[in-house]
Amino acid sequence: FTGILFGCSKSFFLKNEFKRYANPLYIIAAISIIFMALQGFSVDPIHSPLEPNGTINQNQSLGLKSGLFLLPPFNAIFCTIVGALFIFLNSWIGFLLLIPTIDARCSASALAWAFLIPFWVYWKKRRFFIPVLVLGILGFASYTIYDFQSDKLTYGSRFESWHLMFKQSGENSFMGWGP
Repeated sequence: FTGILFGCSKSFFLKNEFKRYANPLYIIAAISIIFMALQGFSVDPIHSPLEPNGTINQNQSLGLKSGLFLLPPFNAIFCTIVGALFIFLNSWIGFLLLIPTIDARCSASALAWAFLIPFWVYWKKRRFFIPVLVLGILGFASYTIYDFQSDKLTYGSRFESWHLMFKQSGENSFMGWGP
């Protein structure tokens, strides 16, 4: 599916100017970051918790820095996508969108940045590729150790679910799960 999506988007953006579509995304990302800053001070103009009787409590914040999205990982993934666009269109400005990703503690977007940064360095600053790769591996190792020490139950349960997923995907890989 990813290959089809890449092929379609490549075909579309070879024929059309991409910057025309990027500007609205930049504006939404800027608004989302402004909302994250407000939410950091417990001011949340969008998301408010509900009382048990169903009324909105305007005086309380959810305590999440999620920008325009309800959950921080959704905001982190959006900022990662927009950051990738910024990196390849405007260079270093896109790296500022790494901050919401770190703040959200979203491993999916962190993994995307882990591939995106060496890719960018390889094409733009090739002489720094090996040092960035080494730093990336060291960063991954430190994050893994930190993640293991902070939440051993979640860290350990990932491997069990991944093992089950790989096992089930290999059992009926050709015939499928149908009747």
